[in-house]
Amino acid sequence: MTAREIFKKRSELSASIRSYFLKNSYIEVDTPLLSPFLIPEANIEVFASQYIQPDGETRELYLVPSPELWMKRLLALDTGSIFQISHCFRNFESLGAHHNPEFTMLEYYSVGADYQKSMEITEELFLHLFNELNLAPTLTYQNKAIDLKPPFLKLSISEAFKRYAAIDLPECLAAQSGTATESCSGQPAHRQLVKIASAAKSKGIAISSRDTWEHIFNKIFLTLVEPSLPPDKPVFLFDYPKLLSTLAKQNGTAPYAQRWELYIGGLELANCYTEETDGSLIDSFIEKEHREKESARIPHRPDRALSGFFNVEYPECSGVALGIDRLLMLLLDQRNISGVIFFPFSAMLLNNTDK
Repeated sequence: MTAREIFKKRSELSASIRSYFLKNSYIEVDTPLLSPFLIPEANIEVFASQYIQPDGETRELYLVPSPELWMKRLLALDTGSIFQISHCFRNFESLGAHHNPEFTMLEYYSVGADYQKSMEITEELFLHLFNELNLAPTLTYQNKAIDLKPPFLKLSISEAFKRYAAIDLPECLAAQSGTATESCSGQPAHRQLVKIASAAKSKGIAISSRDTWEHIFNKIFLTLVEPSLPPDKPVFLFDYPKLLSTLAKQNGTAPYAQRWELYIGGLELANCYTEETDGSLIDSFIEKEHREKESARIPHRPDRALSGFFNVEYPECSGVALGIDRLLMLLLDQRNISGVIFFPFSAMLLNNTDK
């Protein structure tokens, strides 16, 4: 496939995505790429810039890793369901087959929906794309046939750990005898940490004394679970442990959050939450993540104003972030993300001949 053909398909994909959401009464929005504050996330590094005023005064700014903080402000204005196709930026990530520091994200918030309903909306979006783009519902990606016809497979994280890692995740999350300080800080108590560390070691996964519960979970997931997911059908992995700090609502009294991720052909394509709307919990999340970001390579101001937008009238909603570049890789059977981006970062670095 030539570059011209690939980029024509990219244009058609964006147009088809827009037609789906506009047909379903979503409003398309356009939010800033530069921000004086961000929602801190411990596992994301960012890009910093500066605004220099004519009098010489400067103001630190950051490229957004997601339009989330702006889109949630719009939802507070009673916009109804909204969507956006935007550029996002993440620093300190390897230039690999699936990563580019600047990438294109589809983000959509469905008012009145929870994460289960967002699974249905996402399946409908895929059906719409097949029909509009004249794609076969069964495609080949990297010599593997994938049946993309809904319904997609649905698998809880606990079942995935049991099936592919032979690890009892509910046991690793079982109630523990922690101190009051541990409970208030949101950190898992010692017994809970020991349980998952022991499970990981039993599978030959190296654990260090500095590893948190979340670090160990991710090591197990990336080493044993993710590579074993069914290759022939899209998979919604749902009900992630609430110990993985996010702005997703907790799933009742269970130790899980209302969250899913979509995997297709080994590609992580989308992430979804039933959005947390309790301002006090949002404040707690931002303060906790900000403390963990104090040693970040690019420290940044937290969005402490966000919780003020969540009042009794804020709509219950579910948000999905879907990687456009990775989706195009899948649809066009491209092994490397650089093949579907107009100006990939790796090529820009190679072409920089300035001394």
